[in-house]
Amino acid sequence: ATAGDRRFRLGFEKPAPKPADAYGDQGDAWVAVATRWGSVAPLSGRNYWQAQQAQSDVTHEVRVIDTAGADTSWRIKHQNRYLHIVSIIDVKQDRNEYLLLCREKVA
Repeated sequence: ATAGDRRFRLGFEKPAPKPADAYGDQGDAWVAVATRWGSVAPLSGRNYWQAQQAQSDVTHEVRVIDTAGADTSWRIKHQNRYLHIVSIIDVKQDRNEYLLLCREKVA
């Protein structure tokens, strides 16, 4: 991927502790950690089938230069969508480009 391919501003968010409500439900709380430029592509056809063999429910590939320390408990906010990180791959094992396999969840 080239710099021109990374045209989206992506918000990296991690889970945050949230006090329980009156019913004991803690729900999901997220805190913004970083913003990075990256590319986002929905998986389709053969790529979707191959990703399903390795990681269940993977719907998108995200490519970034820096992951901001993300792990698989984090999610990425892309426009009005939330992509939960399933796997992080150092593409060439040189820490110059990362492929994040993600699962879209409706917020």
